[in-house]
Formats: sequence, structure tokens, C-alpha cells
Amino acid sequence: MAYPFSSRLLLAGLLGLGGTACTSCIARGARVSTPNGLRPIESIAIGDAIHGVDVEARSLVATTVTAIRTATRETMRFTFGDGALRLTTDHPVFCPDEGVYAPAGDWVLGKRAALLRRTDAGLARVLVEADLAGAEVHDVFDLTVASPHHSFLAEGVVVHNKSPLDAGVLCTDSTGLTHAEGDSCTCEGALGRYVCEGAVAVCSACGGTVDGGP
Repeated sequence: MAYPFSSRLLLAGLLGLGGTACTSCIARGARVSTPNGLRPIESIAIGDAIHGVDVEARSLVATTVTAIRTATRETMRFTFGDGALRLTTDHPVFCPDEGVYAPAGDWVLGKRAALLRRTDAGLARVLVEADLAGAEVHDVFDLTVASPHHSFLAEGVVVHNKSPLDAGVLCTDSTGLTHAEGDSCTCEGALGRYVCEGAVAVCSACGGTVDGGP
């Protein structure tokens, strides 16, 4: 299941400070959920098993890491009841209220209020505070995973596994949302895949530009 990138996310990634190998990333020390427990993101290696997330089913899925990028960048901070997560403002984070991935900076701007986070009761909507916290510079890491759900858990928060520059061929639909070619889409109930015709995202199910994936 693929969820759309915001067009703001691509622009933010291209304008991000520092680091040429990683645009949107998670800071050193953030713990990633794996079948063997929580591990600092900097300890993860290609081929390691970690947890992805099926956000529709609200369930964990097994996946493996296929690529890792690193950089040094300014970061922001999410804080919640029992912890915090530091990441770049352009990293895509899942918003359960709208069912899309959006840049973390949206929460700093007050455009969004909640995250999808793993709790003792399972994956749940959690209210969060977001701030620049001095815009501290950190070593940051981004993972690509094998799962088609394109996600992993950092400090329990559901985040996307791709930098915008790693998303492959990108194109934009009529609402301004950016999609990677091959992402899932729907048209009048039929399932299809996005095809980029120039810069325009077209759903193969109907040959028309549509607003989002299933």
C-alpha cells in the first residue's frame, strides 16, 4: 500500500541543509522496532530484519533493510508521553487523521496534531508536541525497506522509509500531491498503478489523474 508524498515534502528535501546522501532522515539514537526488540538506528545494517507497518490494518509487517543513507543535518523534535523523536523537518511521517504521509515540519507549523504510534495497546493515534528545539545538528540516517508498505517505526512513530530523492520517478496529481511511479492508486473502485506522463501522475486503472492511492 503506497501513500502519497506531499509536494511540499519534495521541495523541502531538495532545499535541506547539509548531507548529499540523505535528505529526509532520523537522528542518531532513535530506536527502530525489530523482531528482536528496539535497536538504535545507527546500529541497523543492510539485510537486517525490522518492522514495517500496514497503516490501513494497523498492524506490523516483517521487512528487511535494503539501503541506508547518512548525513549531518539540522533537526526538529516530536515529544510524547514517554519519549521523543528527533528528525529532519522534511522527513515523511504518517498522519492518521488524513491517512497521508506529510513532512514533519507540518506539526511544528500546527497544521497537524497527531501521529500513529506503537503503544502497549497496539498502533494508535497519539497527540504530539513538535518544536525546533534549537534546530540542533545531528548525524541522521534514512532506511529503505523491502516492504511495499514503505514504512518503519522510529521511537514507535510510523515514518516513511524513503527520502524524496530515493522515491524513483516522481510526478504530481491534480491536487498537487507527489507520487512515485508504480505506487498504488484507485479509479472508480478499480486498483491500478501510477504512471508518470511527463510531470503528471496518471492512474493506469482509468487513464485519468486521480487524487490518491488506496
